[in-house]
Amino acid sequence: MDKYYFHYNSKDGKYYVSKPYPGRKNNKKVNFSTSKGMNALLAANAEELVSPSAFRATNPTTDIPMPQANTFVKVTFPNEQFDIGDNEYNTATSTFVPEFNGVYAFNALIFFSPDNPNVDYQILLSFQVNGLGIDADTEFLGATAPFEGALEVNDILQLNAGDRVEVFAFSTTPGKIRADSRVHFAGARFPSPKQ
Repeated sequence: MDKYYFHYNSKDGKYYVSKPYPGRKNNKKVNFSTSKGMNALLAANAEELVSPSAFRATNPTTDIPMPQANTFVKVTFPNEQFDIGDNEYNTATSTFVPEFNGVYAFNALIFFSPDNPNVDYQILLSFQVNGLGIDADTEFLGATAPFEGALEVNDILQLNAGDRVEVFAFSTTPGKIRADSRVHFAGARFPSPKQ
């Protein structure tokens, strides 16, 4: 897989994109001024890039129960806001399956309410790829916390076509993930060369 490298030249105020491998001939360089932005880069490399991929799904209507402490629960996001690509996000399973290999950025956010608001607890939010935990964020909360348990996880992942990306939550106390229009799972593919 070819990699593109971005370089900023402060002398001429331009960004440069190249594929500089040692010993490689015909290194390709594209430049554009900072005011033209990423669209110029995409247009210059359109013949080498795959189509865009991005999605965002929310859960504004259905609480997700977490009746047992210390157990992973899959977080569902049944309300698809958009899915740019070839239906890579499945609302029935709340799973993202990329059509192409590439580098993807993901973001997920939940609000957790414990059944007993007077206990201290820990909540974890995790991305899983093909059933394996890849990245997680945790929060410690309790009766003295001034805010409800909001938790967000972000990561940039190298995926293969057909990988399965899902979101799971874990709490040390029973409770629920609250339905809220801000509860979401989103992702997008970085411009990447065709393979």
